Amino acid sequence: MNRLRISLATGGLPAVLAIATGLLHETWRDRLPDPIAVHWQNGSPDGTAEAATFVPIMLTITAVLLVVGSLLLNRRPVRFGAGFAAGIAAFPAVTALAVLIANLDAADWRQADNFLVVLAVPVGGAIVAGLLGALIAPNGPQPVKPAGPSVGLRPGERASWSGGASNNYLPLLALLTPLTLVSGNPPLVLYPVLTIAVAVALYAVTRLRVRVGADGVTIRLIGFRRQMPLDRIAGADVDRVSFWTGLGVRVNPLTGDTAYKVRGGEALRLDLKSGRSVYVTVDRPREAAGLLNDLLARDQASPGTGSAARS
Repeated sequence: MNRLRISLATGGLPAVLAIATGLLHETWRDRLPDPIAVHWQNGSPDGTAEAATFVPIMLTITAVLLVVGSLLLNRRPVRFGAGFAAGIAAFPAVTALAVLIANLDAADWRQADNFLVVLAVPVGGAIVAGLLGALIAPNGPQPVKPAGPSVGLRPGERASWSGGASNNYLPLLALLTPLTLVSGNPPLVLYPVLTIAVAVALYAVTRLRVRVGADGVTIRLIGFRRQMPLDRIAGADVDRVSFWTGLGVRVNPLTGDTAYKVRGGEALRLDLKSGRSVYVTVDRPREAAGLLNDLLARDQASPGTGSAARS
């Protein structure tokens, strides 16, 4: 049932809008100029396209976006993500509809001066689709603590873990900076200045530190510090993240997941009670996940009184 609601939330209204736009295009074919205006500047049309080409392209984009949004959110439904996906998917279809309305009954594309329609309808339609998508989408389920790794923390024993990850080769990518400037023919002094600036920016995301203890998880990256107490965390495990989705702090707008990355590969995954996940690239992530799971299990039971220490 949840899968059906997610599919309806992310793709229902965009699909209806796409079908309606396609049908109206066929119905209005004789009432549209050839070509139609598809771009406006300062309120006047200044760009054209064939309606038979423009409309199918826009509807295809809507179809691709609604399928992608539905597939992503079926893994873990998030209302904000469903609304965001529905609004983004609806936008191309509503834009095509607005363009058709602006050109309707115009003898020539230059007479399609209903600029306000093209401006307001796509934005308003996307907002309405997003709000309806968020209302239809189910609430994300309260996550259950997974049976993740363990380090065998004994009752009463105190422990903490600290570690991190680095990517010392990343600043070398700055050497490619001059290649991006050749076509612009800038002053020679700009080459070393920009190369150094890029190298410094890349160096800022080469080191990440994490601490796991009884007070929760602390993440430090680029002078940024995030503290997550144990009562916000449902469990921990090891997962993989991709280098190609970017480094630094990355946020998935559909699911609300956050990643702190200095490289690709194995990462510590924190499953929050809110239904979202946090990914952190660290060396030996299984140790961090195991200790965190043990601390969470002990936090739910009666606390011990021991004082042995680990690192």
